[in-house]
Amino acid sequence: MDSYLNGKKVDVLNPLDLIGVGRHKLEIQVDKKNYWNMFKEQLIVPTPPNNGVSNLFRGGEVLPSEIYNDNWYKTKAFYRGDNQFTIERKNDLYPQMNYFRFQGPTAGGFYDVACNQFEGEFELKPNTTYTLQFNAKRVKAGGLVVFIGMIGYELADNTKPVYLDGVLQSGLDTDIHVNINNVVNDDVWGLHWLTFTTKSTLPKPKTWRFRVWDKGTEWHVKNIQITEGNKPKPFQLSEADRYKYNQYQMDKGHREVYPNFGFYYSEEFDFCCAYKVNIHSGFETTDFNPVEQSYTISCEVENFAQILNPVREHYIKVPRSCTFDNSILMNPTTEYGGNYLLECKAKGLHLEVFEQPEGDYSRSLNRKVYADMFNNLQTNAWNAYGGYVFTGELQTYEIEN
Repeated sequence: MDSYLNGKKVDVLNPLDLIGVGRHKLEIQVDKKNYWNMFKEQLIVPTPPNNGVSNLFRGGEVLPSEIYNDNWYKTKAFYRGDNQFTIERKNDLYPQMNYFRFQGPTAGGFYDVACNQFEGEFELKPNTTYTLQFNAKRVKAGGLVVFIGMIGYELADNTKPVYLDGVLQSGLDTDIHVNINNVVNDDVWGLHWLTFTTKSTLPKPKTWRFRVWDKGTEWHVKNIQITEGNKPKPFQLSEADRYKYNQYQMDKGHREVYPNFGFYYSEEFDFCCAYKVNIHSGFETTDFNPVEQSYTISCEVENFAQILNPVREHYIKVPRSCTFDNSILMNPTTEYGGNYLLECKAKGLHLEVFEQPEGDYSRSLNRKVYADMFNNLQTNAWNAYGGYVFTGELQTYEIEN
């Protein structure tokens, strides 16, 4: 028999109690490490975690174009650049895959990508230590230099320690500038940071910039962050960016799903079903096995859908004849190398469960549901190995609350 709850394999001790209508008391054998995660049920907006870091730089991550278009990054995040500075969007659901692309100048020795957010977005404090950090990758050979301030409009005090990646710098001009080229490896993302202390009196123009040297060079930069203090910190969107990204996610209906849904199939009893654990009625833990590190869980179950005498077929590509009206789709991790995926429909409610790696908050689902199983399958979930579909007379029941 194959039984899964929230993507984890479990042993249903009284499977016949699953057959029929309404609620049933079920006993399930659960290993210790999966005990609590089995019964979590929550819908959360997959927003970036608030780790307590205050990022003063707005636009440090390339967010979906519906939040900030390319022109915003070129005029607001930075105010100066040319056509050699582009915004590379690889995935709107996962902005951490996006980046700024700096290509070498087509004419002249260099060009600048400059920022003046110190003048409007936030107030730079005098006599205060800040750390500018970013991830960078050198794709094609050439130089990348970071400047804090300009000659005649100095922001940083070059009489106080300046550090690049934790290493003290010496002999710096008043427009504090450091060469990133000396601390990177080709085609490898790396975290780099510049720590400086502001002057006691600050000028009205307050700019910092990337300077890209050499024709033919190419650099990728992302996760730009400015914080108070002398060390880099975990990346966090600025407060304004985080608010806008949260709104975007909610508008799109993206959700992380941790439902307490289970699937059971038995050749012996010749039936399969998808069910829901009723966590509102509570559950009881008994019979801890210290050798196997497992528990017996007694819980109330609500049947979603069942098929008696199902036809079990493995498909690489699910045919259009398999629909939500006659099939339950189940793709376990233990066979054919698939990702755990359960899909069916019960009384018009769509039931969809993915394997959720512990601590992985990156998997978000758009809750739009297509009318048929064929179109509803997501290619990133139903992989090249395919999975099982159980077909027959699908019986579904109302959920009792």
